[in-house]
Amino acid sequence: MNRRETIEAPIASIAVVDRLRQPDPRAVAALQADIAERGLRQPNEIAASTTTDTSWRLISGAHRLAACAALGWTMVPAFEVQGTADDMLRDELLENLARSELSQMERAIFASELRDLWHRAHPETRSGGASPSEKKDGNFPSLPSWFAAAAERTGWSEATLQKSATIGARIDRGAAALLRGTAVEHSHTDLALLVRSVPTAQVRLASIVRERGATLRAAQQVLDGTAASPIDPDRALLAQFEKLWGRASAAVTRAWTATRS
Repeated sequence: MNRRETIEAPIASIAVVDRLRQPDPRAVAALQADIAERGLRQPNEIAASTTTDTSWRLISGAHRLAACAALGWTMVPAFEVQGTADDMLRDELLENLARSELSQMERAIFASELRDLWHRAHPETRSGGASPSEKKDGNFPSLPSWFAAAAERTGWSEATLQKSATIGARIDRGAAALLRGTAVEHSHTDLALLVRSVPTAQVRLASIVRERGATLRAAQQVLDGTAASPIDPDRALLAQFEKLWGRASAAVTRAWTATRS
């Protein structure tokens, strides 16, 4: 993607649409305080809008833009960029992957979408980029890595990103929406377990996690019908009383009966 010189753009003229990730209010508040003290050190990236009524469309920097707007700014410095829709999506994905507060689920989904972009640009790599004989001999062709830029910007290894992408490609997006804000979203182990199920089962599991505050394993037990029946406190007390009553001597039972008459 080509980047031009920095320009001053009216915030009101920048459309924030079709974002992969909505700004986190806590991150916006932290940026707002930082920008108020030290200024905006990293300009946003914008492109000429072709589908909205505004002049520009935001490419990267949603949190920064929201923070500047909250400070009452009407203009922001921004890089004007040009490129294809896939170029701009890749830039947004790379920016999102570089964020330290990403959940395990968000990282997996973004990594899988970055891989999809690479395969669209290089369809010959969809099967791994090597013939069966090359794979058998361990002679893989030296292809550009679709995660090289992401690894450089995030600090995650390419192997870690590729494992995340494999999980992200299998997560049902409806299930992902239900899991946002739950502990499962932050557990690589739980997500790896989740994607063993078919999409419809993933949605049912996510619904149980959301509605009951259950762990994924507990939700799986509910779905399988192997979850223990909930204990009725009154029945538990009655059972304990009957057990004690059966052990009581005749004198104790007479004394207790007398106090109740």
